[in-house]
Amino acid sequence: MSTWVYSRLTDSSENTYPRSLTILLSEAKKAELQQPQGKLTPNDHLLGWNSLTKGLEAASVERCDAMMDLTSEKWDRRNKSNVPSILI
Repeated sequence: MSTWVYSRLTDSSENTYPRSLTILLSEAKKAELQQPQGKLTPNDHLLGWNSLTKGLEAASVERCDAMMDLTSEKWDRRNKSNVPSILI
């Protein structure tokens, strides 16, 4: 399972972000705790696949938002450098 998690959190540049792992596990825990307890509850692992995929979705959303924020900040800085300082 650790290989699955690691491979899903690694981007195309081979970067892996610890914050994404924290979000994935935190959201997977929340999803797991919301599952109804019954005969299908596993006793050999803490998190089920459905919970892990929900956690992965939350981590992906957070990472995409962070990348959009970073891109937006760079764009703002570039454009401000082309504007006369009196307008800033």
